[in-house]
This record gives sequence, C-alpha cells and structure tokens, in this order.
Amino acid sequence: MTRILAIALIATGFVAGSVHAHHPWVLAEPAQVEPGQAVQVLPYFGHAFPGDEEMAADRLAQATVTLADGQQIALDLAGDGAVTSPPLSEPGVSVIGVRQARGYWTQTTEGGQRLPRSEVANAVRCSYSDNGSKTLVKVGDSGPSAVATSLGHRLEIIPQGEPNTLQAGDTLPVQVLFEGQPHAGPLLAFHSASGEDPYAVLETNADGRTEVMLEGEGPWLLLAHGEIDYPDPSVCDVESFYASLTFGKPTQNP
Repeated sequence: MTRILAIALIATGFVAGSVHAHHPWVLAEPAQVEPGQAVQVLPYFGHAFPGDEEMAADRLAQATVTLADGQQIALDLAGDGAVTSPPLSEPGVSVIGVRQARGYWTQTTEGGQRLPRSEVANAVRCSYSDNGSKTLVKVGDSGPSAVATSLGHRLEIIPQGEPNTLQAGDTLPVQVLFEGQPHAGPLLAFHSASGEDPYAVLETNADGRTEVMLEGEGPWLLLAHGEIDYPDPSVCDVESFYASLTFGKPTQNP
C-alpha cells in the first residue's frame, strides 16, 4: 500500500468521528478591497464556522499573502496585535495562507493534553498536527488570480476555477493534494449557517478531484483531513493533517 493510499483510507474516519472535532480555517476582513488597502488575517481553530475560537499569532508557524501576480510575501507574526497584510496593490485575487504551529495532542482517560503519549499517563490516542488554511481576497474589480497557486502546505485544497465569481447554486471544481500528489478522501463543505454540521460530504477521486455545489450563503469553507502513522509509535500514534479553504460572500442566486 502506498503512503498516499494509506492516508486516504485512514481519513475515512474523519467523516464518522471528526465532523465535530476542532479544525482550522482562516478568514480575511474584509474579503474584498480596493487596490492599496490591507486586510486583517483572522485564523480560527474550532468547530462552528464561520466564527469560533480565534488563534493567537503565537500559535501560527507561518502566514503569507500570495499576490495576484504570484509574488509571495511573509506576514509579521511577532507583533502583539492582529496579523495584517501589507497594502494589496495588485488588482485580482490574492491568497492568504497560514500554517498552524505543529503540536501534539494526546487524549487520555481523564481528558486531553498538548503532549506526546510518551509524556502522559493513561494515553488513549496521540496525534501530531500539521494544518494549513487558505482564504481568498478580491482586490479591485478584475485582474489575474493566484487561486491555482500551491502554497506548499502538505495537505492543500486547490480550486480549479475562480470561487469569487460564483454564487449559491454554482459548482466549484477542486483538487486536493498531499505532498504535491493527488489525495483521495473526504471533503466537507460548510456555508455561513452550517455551524458544526457540513451541508455536504464529498469524496475526491484517484486524481484528488471533486466538484462542490455551493449551497446557502457564503462565506464557504471546504475542509479536508488525513493521517499517516507517526514514525515512533511509542511517542505518538499518527501525524494529522487538515487543509481548509474559505472564500467570498457572493449574492445568493434567486
């Protein structure tokens, strides 16, 4: 069994047991600006989209903005305030990307701790996370788009169309990649009123592709998950990967 097949099979437990688990996403405020405006980056880690538990900057390993012309800029995570982009001067669609700082989570018979299983008593299951989230920002009325640009997250959702041109009732093709290769597994879709429950549970095919029908009203969240065995089972059980993509608030079709 190849490594990518293994991650797909393990990920099927995501649908049955992890729908209400904590997962990451990121939003930009505002999601549409005029050229020269900056946006605030709002990373979340929770289970009630679109707003839940914001992550502090010290829980992030990296934040970037990829401009419509392909230029990637690292965002400052060292300040005490909110994470903000520089002024976005390039018209088109930019992509904000964040990677959560990696960390252990071990469920025990008494609760959970942010430690490997080797450092806690009565460990039930340990995961070591590597989570990447993206959101789209429309700058001006028209221009090139960075939405198809991979940010290099280990698990990543790549739109195969322009999400910010779509409305409820439209379909968005996407591809999910793990370490740059197609990832077959579940993909969950949420809209602004979904809360903890996805409105659709889809499966990507062997090429990592599926099509998402947009329902309800935006913003929308697409969420993928996978796991592989941790190298040393005495330390932890699995490496866990979440990928999320959020976009827009188009007007709903009549």
